[in-house]
Amino acid sequence: MVSRFCVVSDDYDYDAFDDVANSLAYATLLLRRDQDAAALLANSALPAMIDAWYARQGDYPPARDQVLRDLGEHAPHVAEHLRLALRASNADARVHSAQQLLALLREDAGWRP
Repeated sequence: MVSRFCVVSDDYDYDAFDDVANSLAYATLLLRRDQDAAALLANSALPAMIDAWYARQGDYPPARDQVLRDLGEHAPHVAEHLRLALRASNADARVHSAQQLLALLREDAGWRP
């Protein structure tokens, strides 16, 4: 498995959260005609936004199986929102929860462990 990740420097202008926001906006449109595709798109946005959040902290994300534990220790409010998104029972809830998580991560981008 190949992982891609980079830590964002302070003077770099690119905002990965914008890419995720665009994906979730498209997922919202997809909800009307293909709920499975919308849910899949929201699912793929979750790790991207967590990676972007850690990058904003100037840190590497933990291994996927350690993300919730790490967030639970350092940012429990983020961990709780991620759990809600992961456990959403249908496509509408999944997309909505992912959008709420994105909003929280954008607000919380200044967190430092």
